[in-house]
Amino acid sequence: FNPYTQICNNVMEDNGNDDEVYGSMEQCCEDNFDPSSSGDGMSSSDFGPSGCPYDGVYDMCCEMDYETWYYDNDYNRCTNDPGAKSWNNSYDNGRDGCCKDRFDSTNPEKCEEYNI
Repeated sequence: FNPYTQICNNVMEDNGNDDEVYGSMEQCCEDNFDPSSSGDGMSSSDFGPSGCPYDGVYDMCCEMDYETWYYDNDYNRCTNDPGAKSWNNSYDNGRDGCCKDRFDSTNPEKCEEYNI
């Protein structure tokens, strides 16, 4: 989350700024935007189905389009690729849920993943 632009993004960069890091775009939006709040001048129609305001997100890698994550048995990894869909191994709580369950860690060095 960039506090200066007030935007949640999933751009992979480390430019030494003060951006807060979240495990998912949905978590960033949940922590920084409140659709029920009337003090920020926004109404519930300004928010998408995931709780993110339409103008408060820069979704570089389509995470909000593919929110459900799956464990891909063929590649031993977590992914949000619908082609790897397995009803036994779906995680509505996102990448972190899959990584914690399958790799006991959300650390990218320990959790094998493929984010489309």
